[in-house]
Amino acid sequence: YADQHHTTNETLPVTWVNWIMCISFGIEALTIGYNLSIGPIFMLEEFKKQTGIIGVMFAVGAGSGCAAAISVTCTSLGRKALGKIARSPFDICFAMAGIATGVFVAAVPSFPVHVCGIVLLMGFNDLGATLMTELQASITTTSNYSFIGPLGQVVRRSLNVVTALTGPVLFGVYPRLPYFVAGGITLIWSVVLFVVFKKRVKCTVEKISMATGSNRDLVSRSVSFGMSESVRATLKSTRSLAVAESTNETAGSV
Repeated sequence: YADQHHTTNETLPVTWVNWIMCISFGIEALTIGYNLSIGPIFMLEEFKKQTGIIGVMFAVGAGSGCAAAISVTCTSLGRKALGKIARSPFDICFAMAGIATGVFVAAVPSFPVHVCGIVLLMGFNDLGATLMTELQASITTTSNYSFIGPLGQVVRRSLNVVTALTGPVLFGVYPRLPYFVAGGITLIWSVVLFVVFKKRVKCTVEKISMATGSNRDLVSRSVSFGMSESVRATLKSTRSLAVAESTNETAGSV
């Protein structure tokens, strides 16, 4: 959306939405990182399961995540189904809440329930990463995405390093502690995202409706979050240009 309103070479300042998405990549990495760092030893010690079963379970979880991501991004049916649950950007909050739920379910001391939790965790994890990447790209011009896009992955991989180092330590204190830590942080972040997105959407809709004279409800229903962010940037850029031109004209007359 951003490149439809601005040239690909135009440098527009990134907004806090871009930065918050980079942080979200890191939060999303906590759960999968802890799962990969302590998951196999957790199942071996807690449920006495052999490595073959562990591999199959992780493969099922990864497959569910791949299926969720493909269904949402590549099929209209999946996109419509997700849209009925939550529109962008609140679909990211939904995915993050699903990740947190999967982590807490995985901490239940029952192997069948643990398996369900891992499948939920990995499924929502891939869905969340896909939605965050899509949102980041939809509100960023090409010139900025070349920086902000990789930055999100740097944050994600950095948190993977943190979980690899701290996962075994937390496991040594209490086997389920990594799940509690990751689930708690992810759940809190889901609430934070919902609140800030709610305020952002309300503010953006008000600005667009005032600038265009359109009804707020109509703008809210018909304009996607990515497009509204692009329009907001356009309006801000236009106002800045007008102020600059006015200043230059005043200086010239003097």
